[in-house]
Amino acid sequence: MRLQLGGDEFVEAGQLTPTPAELGGAELRARLEADGYLYLPQLLARPLIEECYAAARGVLEEEGLWPGVKFSAGWRSCPQVMAVAEAPRLKDVCTALFDGAEAGSYPFKWLRTSTPSNGTGFHCDSVWMGRGSQRLVSAWIPLQDTPLKLGGVCIAAGSSTLPGFNTFRRTYVAHDVQRSAVRGATGSSAHTWLLSSGLCPSSDFWLDC
Repeated sequence: MRLQLGGDEFVEAGQLTPTPAELGGAELRARLEADGYLYLPQLLARPLIEECYAAARGVLEEEGLWPGVKFSAGWRSCPQVMAVAEAPRLKDVCTALFDGAEAGSYPFKWLRTSTPSNGTGFHCDSVWMGRGSQRLVSAWIPLQDTPLKLGGVCIAAGSSTLPGFNTFRRTYVAHDVQRSAVRGATGSSAHTWLLSSGLCPSSDFWLDC
């Protein structure tokens, strides 16, 4: 299928392959290495997500930031948001990926909304918050159903392993803004070496942690 990323930019896209959440750590790591991502639909209970969406949207509406704001920190004291960002099932998957080492998360998480033609460009989160390590993953959690007409996340399959991306991995991916003098650099969430982007949505709402 041919999807619009924003403006005049289009991409040929397919569907992500679901990953069974009950797989063991070795199997999860093998899937991540082979595919560059883990797609875990239904990992978190729908009521938990719905409560998070309602509470976070309420915070943004109170601040006069809904719709249209791309990033917000006003939800930091919102327990429903943290219940998703710090969900035990999510932590269990990350701990399994790290071969039993207890996984933790950074204190800051991104809460994002997007209006039409205002999606996020292709990027790797590890560049923004690697802190000298590649033992990192980020979780993209949509807080509402995301059919293609609404938006979603777009992943450049093979960007973590294919030879054609060698220069990309050696330069951009190896960069760490936390350890550089890049002006205007800010922290984001951690990610594997997979190039991802938000599609051009009509009203998208998600949590990146």
